[in-house]
Parts: sequence; structure tokens; C-alpha cells
Amino acid sequence: MTRKIFIALLLCLVVPFTASADSLRASCSNGIFEGVLSDDVISWKGIPYAKAPVGSLRWKAPQAPDASTELIKADKFAEIPLQAVPSTSPEYYMAQGEDCLHLNIWKVSSDSQALKPVMVWIHGGAFRDGAAPSPYYDGQSFVKNNQDVIYVNVDFRLGLMGFIDFANSGLAGAEEFTQSGNVGLLDILQAAKWINENIASFGGDPDNITLFGQSSGSASISLIMSMEESAGLFKRAITESGAISMTSSKEDCAELTQKLIELTGATSMNDLINLSSQDLLAATAELLPYLNFPERDGVVLSENPAVSFGTNSGNFDLLLGTNANEVNYWITAVGGLENFSNFVNIAYSQIIGGISAYSESDAENAESFVELRSGDLGEMWARVEFFNDLLFRGPAITQADLHYASSLAGVRAKTYMYYWEYPSTVAGLGACHAAELPYVLNSHVYPLAQPLNQELADKIQSLWVNFAKTGDPATDSISWPSYNSVERRTLIIGENIEIENAPLNEQRELIEPLLKYGISGRELINSAYSQQQEEPNEPGEQEDPGEQENPGEQQEPEEQETQNSLGSSGGGCNTGALFIPAVIYFFIKKRRV
Repeated sequence: MTRKIFIALLLCLVVPFTASADSLRASCSNGIFEGVLSDDVISWKGIPYAKAPVGSLRWKAPQAPDASTELIKADKFAEIPLQAVPSTSPEYYMAQGEDCLHLNIWKVSSDSQALKPVMVWIHGGAFRDGAAPSPYYDGQSFVKNNQDVIYVNVDFRLGLMGFIDFANSGLAGAEEFTQSGNVGLLDILQAAKWINENIASFGGDPDNITLFGQSSGSASISLIMSMEESAGLFKRAITESGAISMTSSKEDCAELTQKLIELTGATSMNDLINLSSQDLLAATAELLPYLNFPERDGVVLSENPAVSFGTNSGNFDLLLGTNANEVNYWITAVGGLENFSNFVNIAYSQIIGGISAYSESDAENAESFVELRSGDLGEMWARVEFFNDLLFRGPAITQADLHYASSLAGVRAKTYMYYWEYPSTVAGLGACHAAELPYVLNSHVYPLAQPLNQELADKIQSLWVNFAKTGDPATDSISWPSYNSVERRTLIIGENIEIENAPLNEQRELIEPLLKYGISGRELINSAYSQQQEEPNEPGEQEDPGEQENPGEQQEPEEQETQNSLGSSGGGCNTGALFIPAVIYFFIKKRRV
């Protein structure tokens, strides 16, 4: 009797353990990955979705991983992509390496048998910094709050490793590197393929995948939507403050390549392949002011992405939008309001000068825009608003129009547009670039929302998740009709959430003719990087936010103060305090007209 009781007790201990172990395992094409259970959430970290892009695969398109049935512990993040970041960034404390093509997955453990919609986050960082393991993008809080979806985030090659053109470099052996200007985008495309093929093993629905991202992550998704190869890999896209306009020409990209050749003395691709990862990390830091956006190379990307986006984006439903005060994000990056004011005024003058060289009427449109808003904002802040629309809102509206036109051509895709007005909790930044991000991801650690307004976060996540699940973001309490190019119905997200037809339409009409100049924002970011960073603050030594009023009721710049340690190239990656020189090379490229 005693022996039977002992065996029964032993079975009670062993059987649950075995079942739990099985539930943590997912059989994929390249291995059986065993995750970790924490607070009712299962996570799988550091799953490779491609072969390591090292040795002869450096600067090559990603290759699918080899088939395997090996049991692999997926309990820790992998190395993040090579990048130069200061100690004020969370990425500073993460191990970097070239073997970075990994993704991470979260889902709640209390599962039904039904396959769940999948939401795949692509981080921002101006194509040069940021990482999926950042606490800003952690999936634990998101899936706890949204238990009927699976959350994935992805690392991909950045900067010098992901976006450099060797095809036109003249180096011996360069003919084998025709896609090097966009291998970072190809990494994301390969990740989408891997997810599509394997996510069912984690309980995800391969026929209901949504890519969503912010800043350069948003632009990456937009550009991938323009590629024919993306059809069928995912179903929907959410793009926040980043559009197909965020690209570089072959002429833009030649400068970075030449600088790397000069820095290393390379005469062949073999010379560059033989450089160590540490050599390349040092080169990345040296060449920060020259790093590229994705290249309009005519190989991976069309030389006119708008055309290919209009042709191919109808394969996907699209939800997109921008923030009211995008450019305010860089107040801290450039060293405070005085530098920011100088930067804006000089950059505006350079823009007007460049445009007027080709079209007086277009230059007059820009001046009319500033005159339109000077009465309520003052001249400097009216110029800030000009850049908000020129770099972000205008390109997003163009993208929405292209997508709507694509859906009219017999495709069922729907378009939804938002405009974010709810301000950051950092005084003086307003609804700046990335202000929406902590609400979308349910992040309680993101610096722009401390503390997080949880009521608003719940509403936003319901909208985003409903769109991912069904293609219709509306909730029981929030109506969100689809966008068209006539009424331009837009969800305004502020203290109240409501639909408005054609918001700021007069501004849109003045900006629209200027978009053909292809001013991507790369010059703004590279200008910020063009001066050496000051010694970054140690953690816990950041300056306190100032008391500036939110945009719309600004004081004069010299009377304002603001936090000097939040600045970034986009999407939450801190760059430290920077000083902007008197002359800024914010200019118009002749070939873009």
C-alpha cells in the first residue's frame, strides 16, 4: 500500500513536469526550441531565422537556416547587431556581434487550440541603432494585456553591416555584393518567411500575421510592402511615423562606401571580409555621420519606391499615421532649445534655397506654409511644423493615398489613418516622434511615458490588436471608418479620440508639391551625428526635464528648458547630448527633382 501511494505521488510530480516541458517546445524547420515560462507567459528568445551572416556571408542576402531536429534552449537573447551607442542607451549594455539574425516570441501560457493572430514588431533607430532585446520592446507586458495574440520582435543588420553599397564601389570582387545596400531589409523579409513557415508550432496563425513598427521600422515595413516577394508572407501592416520616403539614392550611398575604403585602405572585398567585428564596430563609430538609409538600387528596391508601393501594397491591409510634434523629439539630441532653434532656422533656409533654385512657386508654397502657422505658433515653431509635415505627415498621407488607390484597383485591402496628439510626459516635447510607442507596446519603462496612462494604452492596444485580428480596428466604444483620398477620414488621438475629415488640409495642400524633392530626413539625422558626441551621462545622472509648455502654447526658445538626455536617431535609442554646427548640410539633391 505504501509503495502504491509513493508511485502515485511520483506520477503526480512527473506528469505535470513532462506536460509543461512539452508545452514549452516548438518544432521548427531548424530545430526544436524550448522556451521559458514566467508569470503565465512563455517566451522563446534568440531563435535564429537565418544563417549567421559572417565570413563569406558578410554583406550578402540572408540564407535560410539549415534543417535540424536538435533540441535548443531558447532562454536568452542573442547578440544584437553591431552599432555605436552611448552608455545612456539600454543597448550599450548588450553584447554585440555579427551573428545577430534572431527573433524572440511571447505568448500567454493558458492557450486554446485555435491558432492566434501574430504581431511582429520591427524597431526603429534610423537604420543604424536599436535592438529587439531592448526593454522598450519586451513582449511580456504586451501579451499579458493582449492574450489573444502572439508577439514577435526581430533583429536585423544595421548601419555599416546592413545598408552599404559595394556594387558601385569599384572594389575587386564587388560584383558578388549587388544587394549589399539593402541586406537589412532582406533580413526582415527572411524573418517574415521564417515566421510564416514556423509560427504554427508556437500556436500562431500563419495566415494572420501583422508587421508593425515605428520610425525606420515603419519605413522598413513600407518598403517591404513595395516588393513583389512580400506577397503572402503577412496579411497586414501598421506603420508609425515612417514611410517609403526614407531611402537613399546611389549617389547618397557612394559617400559612405568611399569613406570606409579610405578608412580601411581596402582594395578588394576580401580585404573588407577579413576585417574583424571589432574593426567594423570601430569603423561604425567613425562613420556615423555618413550612414545610409535603404538604397534605391534598382535591385532590391525600385528606383521609384512609390510606383512599386502603389503596385504591390494592395496585398496588405494598412493602418498608418504620424504624430503632431514629430521633430520635437530631436530637441534633446541637438543639445537643447537654443541649438534646436538655430538648427531649425538654418535648415529651413537651406531647404528654401535649394527648392527656389528649381521652382519659385514651390519655394513660395513653403513660405506660405510658415506664414499660415506663424500666427498661432510663432515663426520658429511654424518652421518646426513645416518639418513635421515635410518629413513625416506628408509622406504618410502620400502612402495612404497610394494604398487606397491600390485597393480601388480591385484589391480588397483597407486603409486606416491616425494622427497622434497625446503628449509625451517629458515637458516640452509634446506629441513628439515615438510618443505613441509606449501606448502601443504597453511599455511601462519607455522614457516618453512616465507614468504610462494605462487607460489610453488599453484603448490604443485594442485598436491595434483588433486591426491585426480582423482588419478592422474599431472597438465597441471607438468608431474608425476607413480612409479614402476624398474625405481623408483620420482618427485623432489626443485627450479625446474622434474622427476628423481631412485634418490640417490647407497644410497638406501646401506640402504636397514639395514631396517630389525626396527630402528623407537622413540629412537631419546625419547633421546631428556630424559632431562628436559629448561624454554621455552615467545611468542615474540624467538631467531633470524642464518646465516648457507643450507645443501650441510655446514660450520663446530662450526661455525654455528641456531634458538633455533623451535624444535619438529614432525609436528610443539614446544618442546623448549633441552640438549642431552653424552650417548644416540640409540640402536638395538635383537628381531628385
